[in-house]
Amino acid sequence: MTAITGPLLKFTNDDGTPCHGGSGVWPLPTDNGDGTWTPGAWREVDGELEPCWNGLHVCTASQAVQHHWLGPAAWLAEVDGEVIAGDDKATARRARLLRRLTWDKRAAVLFAADCAERVLSVFESRYPDDLRPRRAIVAARAW
Repeated sequence: MTAITGPLLKFTNDDGTPCHGGSGVWPLPTDNGDGTWTPGAWREVDGELEPCWNGLHVCTASQAVQHHWLGPAAWLAEVDGEVIAGDDKATARRARLLRRLTWDKRAAVLFAADCAERVLSVFESRYPDDLRPRRAIVAARAW
């Protein structure tokens, strides 16, 4: 188990349906058109919380990348009540979506370039003459 640090995210299909299994539809936040959002309604589960079996799953950005939770729609999420913080995700009794995050092909490519750039020095320390990863990052950003 680990502590929850940083903003919590939820990835779904565009309509709020699960993209990584599970059931139920997440009530979507409303864009008020002035830069503010009205959060979606709370979802809540009964019974004993058990990661992967019973609970509402959210994750941090690093968990999303490391454990492949990325999906078509990215949402800023909020939890309330009992929460089990795991290494790969958090499982909550209650959760809701606060606002949609910009997440499209362009954002995904730039995010991937940022991630690759953070570890580029590890590769280059072992293969200093191989410029392919650095060139790929530059190409991704130019795209």
